[in-house]
Amino acid sequence: MKTVLRFDSGRRGFEKATYFLLILAGGLAVFGIIWVYSFLR
Repeated sequence: MKTVLRFDSGRRGFEKATYFLLILAGGLAVFGIIWVYSFLR
């Protein structure tokens, strides 16, 4: 765990991971909505 914290740039690395996960979740939500609408047609 110490080696992970040593290479992490602190809050900046955590914010990058947060933004990446938010973008991924948003894309997955859009894909899920399109997938559900394809079944409702």
